Amino acid sequence: MNQNNNQLQHEEKNVTSKYKTMSIYDKPRIYIACLASYNAGVLYGEWIIPATNKDELQKQIDDMLKKSQQPYAEEWAVHDYDSFYNLGEYPDLENIIKVQENYQNFHTDEIVNAFLENWSVDDLDRLDDAFMSWGWDSFQEFAEHEADEMLNEHLNDSSSWIRSYFDYKSYATDLEHDYYYCDTKKNGTAIFHTNW
Repeated sequence: MNQNNNQLQHEEKNVTSKYKTMSIYDKPRIYIACLASYNAGVLYGEWIIPATNKDELQKQIDDMLKKSQQPYAEEWAVHDYDSFYNLGEYPDLENIIKVQENYQNFHTDEIVNAFLENWSVDDLDRLDDAFMSWGWDSFQEFAEHEADEMLNEHLNDSSSWIRSYFDYKSYATDLEHDYYYCDTKKNGTAIFHTNW
């Protein structure tokens, strides 16, 4: 086991939130590669859990470059993502920080990554407004739940027979205009408001 894995093992902590429990091993990472090494035919870089401060993130990158065996190791690129939303090979440090801050705020990558499938990094300040719920088997299940809540509010015992005539499928189709949904790897379907 390499030194980084040993360090992670000793630092293992669990963070709980209303969303899920996330071990340090679940934390999204990015692989920062030294381009001087890459251009010399050597694969060298490091997996990092990005800092949420620009100076600290730059230091993480600079520390990796200082360890390079190649002279003039000054340029870097992101060559891989592990659960971290793919921002491309040359992402802006500010965008890495925005994504990482949201991972920490929500204690999960899945909500953030699902949001970014439909919106941009610039929209992340609205994620808290947009995110509604997750854990549904499908959007249809969510829509049926919403319909039942609405019907329960408006129907009483003597009018509950009307429920059998309610068109749940059409209601779900109508709701799709106001919500974005996508499947997550571990937590079912995530639902987001689109009107924010």
